[in-house]
Amino acid sequence: MSTFLIEPGAKLANRYRLDTVVSETGGATRWKATDETLARPVAVWTFAEGFPRTSEVVRAARATSRIPDARVTQVFDADDTTPVPYVVEEWVIGSSLAELLAQGPMEPERAAGLVAEAAEAIAAAHAGGLHHLCLTPSKLMWSSGGAVKVTGIGVDAALLGNNVPQPAAVDAQGLGNLLYAALTGYWPGGPQSGLPGAPQGPMGPYPPGQLRQGVGEPLASITTRAALPQLVGQMVPGPPISSPAEFCAAMAEVPGSSRCRSPRPRPRRPSPGPPGARASSTPPTTSAAPAAPPPPRPAAPPARHPPAWTSAPPVRRARPPNASWSARSRWCCSWRSSSAPGRSAR
Repeated sequence: MSTFLIEPGAKLANRYRLDTVVSETGGATRWKATDETLARPVAVWTFAEGFPRTSEVVRAARATSRIPDARVTQVFDADDTTPVPYVVEEWVIGSSLAELLAQGPMEPERAAGLVAEAAEAIAAAHAGGLHHLCLTPSKLMWSSGGAVKVTGIGVDAALLGNNVPQPAAVDAQGLGNLLYAALTGYWPGGPQSGLPGAPQGPMGPYPPGQLRQGVGEPLASITTRAALPQLVGQMVPGPPISSPAEFCAAMAEVPGSSRCRSPRPRPRRPSPGPPGARASSTPPTTSAAPAAPPPPRPAAPPARHPPAWTSAPPVRRARPPNASWSARSRWCCSWRSSSAPGRSAR
């Protein structure tokens, strides 16, 4: 039995100092911590004594570290042979999709680009035999360096013990839900991560094109086929989207789109060392100046209430013209603004 006390200030591997608790999942706790060797913030998972899936989480973390895609949150260290098993991950500084949507729904082009990047990362994970199974707006990040990051790949599924018969279909629907939220500001499965649940019709949530003007084809159809498969064949043509690779292939057909192809992962930047090995004490070089932050938030809109069923579904207005996005690349965009709102870290 371990006598090590897991509390703020405790140090793992004589290196990782636990600072504050971020979240708890059953017997697993996620911390914001400090890597004192490299003087950088990291995320650390610790596990209560007797937690039944510690070994599975550590194995999933090690496998995640081998995904050759920079949009997958990096795993720096993972060890289940110590008195206190742990997993050390990249601490992403930036804004989650949920925080970005506090400003209102995104322009369709921006929404498509952001979720297409996430789809490529998930498709790369599936090609390596890993899944997410828990995609929510808090798992998709826009970093302060101007990059898309997906957190929780492999690890989240292992933490929750989510062994499902069709993991590809689960993640495809998760990607559809993210695109639905980015386009409408609603989450199709009920309230999630601060977003309200989507208004419901007789067959479930309204399709995105009925909630907001300006969502054209084929984007509205792709969203419905992925997020709302029960409507396929009745409100949209074509089969349901049943895998991240299919999602990427469909997004590649969106006019003006050429980025989302699967599998073609973005190379990961070299990390200080493989998981389970101690990294060099040489601090990493300072990265280039971060991308421009998002524009100031407009005045808070009135509270949204799911409307009663009528023959004419509700329509949400698009973002005002002064909140336009400028292309950072064909699929990765930066914000232009004269002042920056506060950012949170994940």
